[in-house]
Amino acid sequence: MLGKLQNSWEKNWPEIRCGLTGSLPDFILARAPKPPGSSVPVFCYHVVESADFEKDLVYLAENGYDTITADALLTHLTGQACVDKPSVVLTFDDCSRNLFTTAFPLLEKYGRHAVAFVAPHFHDFAELTVSSDLRPCTWDEIKVMSQSGLVDFQSHSLEHRYFPRWPEPVPLCGAEAALNATVNPHSFRTMEQDLRESKRVLSQRLEVDVKHLAFPRYDGTDEAVRIGQALGYEGFWWGVLPERPTNRPGDSSDRIVRISGEFLRRLPGEGRRPLAEILRARYGFALRRMRGWW
Repeated sequence: MLGKLQNSWEKNWPEIRCGLTGSLPDFILARAPKPPGSSVPVFCYHVVESADFEKDLVYLAENGYDTITADALLTHLTGQACVDKPSVVLTFDDCSRNLFTTAFPLLEKYGRHAVAFVAPHFHDFAELTVSSDLRPCTWDEIKVMSQSGLVDFQSHSLEHRYFPRWPEPVPLCGAEAALNATVNPHSFRTMEQDLRESKRVLSQRLEVDVKHLAFPRYDGTDEAVRIGQALGYEGFWWGVLPERPTNRPGDSSDRIVRISGEFLRRLPGEGRRPLAEILRARYGFALRRMRGWW
């Protein structure tokens, strides 16, 4: 019980803290938000419902937003090639089967790009559980998406461990318990070995240039950034961070901030989703569950 409470607190507190200190993007809280200008919000999903995700894609299309790749955001931050229209990045963590069966067909339908962060360890085991919905994508499914040009696959570390308390495993979203149990908490690689192997496997399997790392549970460390940079990673993707509400030219690529996909329809535009509705959906269940524990 205490472990679940801790996980829920660690997941939600950074967002609450940033909301209290003015470190969330203006469009989330404002009734009449300013145009995004040169800032590029990054939205994070894990498992999506078809109807909700399609509404997000329609909202982007109707309000003139482009979806860009991880590399395009990187060059935007460094000033090498700034985007010339309102843009967002759509990211998916954990690469569950839901990405292939639900999100990918909609990305194809609307011609939208996404970035998927993958922990390669799990995808060999996915081949053994293809009859289950609670599993990661198989390598064949990943290759189909990668070769479409719509989904860019980058690193989520090798074994999905929590960097601030390395080597604590973090359960993979959308995967049954038996698959998560394949990560041994007592036998592990160093951070350097893990990040190097993740990069090697993805590069070899998909023939892609792996230079982005998203930290599991949205949280990394300065040590992990230094190690990653030495291995050739250039973009480091977190969750919300104090004093950095969004991503703008000149911002460091070692602190790319992301917010939940639930907030996408708070972007400036016609048909914005009421904030109260989002907060009820986002925190109501967590509060009810915490009351049940006590």
